[in-house]
Amino acid sequence: MIKTNRKYVDINNVKVEIYTIGRDANGESNILLFMIGDKIEYSIVIDCCENDLKIIKEKIIDKYKIEKFDMICWTHPHIDHSKGILRILKEYCGEQTKVILPSELEIVYKCMNSEGRKIYDYVTKMTEKNKTDRGIYKNASQNTELEYIVYSQKNGLSEIELKIDSLAPIPRRVLNMKNNCKHELGQNCRHNFNEYSIALIIEINKCFFLFAGDIENGAIQEIGKYVKLDNVLFSKIPHHGSETSKELLKIYDIETCQSMICTTTALLKKNRFNVLPNNNVLQEYKNLFGNVFCTSASYINKKSSKNNYGIINSEFEIPLNVKMNKVKSKIYLEGDSIQV
Repeated sequence: MIKTNRKYVDINNVKVEIYTIGRDANGESNILLFMIGDKIEYSIVIDCCENDLKIIKEKIIDKYKIEKFDMICWTHPHIDHSKGILRILKEYCGEQTKVILPSELEIVYKCMNSEGRKIYDYVTKMTEKNKTDRGIYKNASQNTELEYIVYSQKNGLSEIELKIDSLAPIPRRVLNMKNNCKHELGQNCRHNFNEYSIALIIEINKCFFLFAGDIENGAIQEIGKYVKLDNVLFSKIPHHGSETSKELLKIYDIETCQSMICTTTALLKKNRFNVLPNNNVLQEYKNLFGNVFCTSASYINKKSSKNNYGIINSEFEIPLNVKMNKVKSKIYLEGDSIQV
């Protein structure tokens, strides 16, 4: 069990801000800011595409005067989630920053793209002696506890818990990748790196925020054996709204998640005909939850757009004695973002 960290603060006006950023259907970045009053108590960046870096700096880092992130999570080695991570690590990783990578990446190190190998090499060097100024490295797997902080009122009358756990990757499925690897035989490997994808569940005062990375149906079914997702306020739809990840819809507790905000980015694959999100999948989310947003209107409407980026800013005001129907939320759309 992870050690509990306790901080004493003046608790008032608890808020969570989430930014889902996509650029030209070729990248995904997510940032969560947990705020008490006007102060950011915890900041997380989950994946980063190189094209998003300018937006992140202008719209978030400069606005809130963020010097270092508290957690940097690289969910998996696909290039659309990876290209900007190395720069984030070099510029915004401090002594106490927790750097989260999928477990067992060394199994497929030689099969990763060059950017993935650079990130892995950089992070593993952080574990060398006398490198404590470069962050705290942790592997994420199924049911890994990554963070637990209790924010206590100085008079002891109230407190807020922040918990961060990973639901995936699934160890059994990851090890199957090793058994199927043919790289050492001089053959090309066609690994599904989505099997390595981290899915983060963040709990703040009994409210949940899900960042599902690119987990797919096989991993989701394994998660569903042990987990029922309830009281979820926010969900980053996995794998850009693909059919290969829609099993996640089956493990939500619909009654307690009715007001959930769902966001997705877009992905245009190499053949330029395979475009995500899948509109049928988004419609299923909309039928259940209503609040569905995408960073790329042009790929939803099949029309060109003058904007090559989209930002979905989801804001939540969380009462100390929280009940789901009392959590206030707002959505701000910028660029090519759209409500589905």
